[in-house]
Amino acid sequence: MRSLKEEDYPLLILGGGSNLLLTGDFKGTVLHSGISFIEQIDEERVRCGSAYVWDDFVDYCVSHDLYGAEKPFYHTG
Repeated sequence: MRSLKEEDYPLLILGGGSNLLLTGDFKGTVLHSGISFIEQIDEERVRCGSAYVWDDFVDYCVSHDLYGAEKPFYHTG
């Protein structure tokens, strides 16, 4: 991002991008994150990258007895 020039803006930062619908050309720079990891910080907390798939996140949490993420599981996008 340091190499972006003023004419490169606006900046659109995507995670996986699966819930994005563009209705025309985006006049700027698109940064598509490839950060896809998951790690358990402690017995109650998990950290994951911005491109980690939500369904996989929920599966991970449920399989590790970390409940709460499954509640909003049926979201659009």
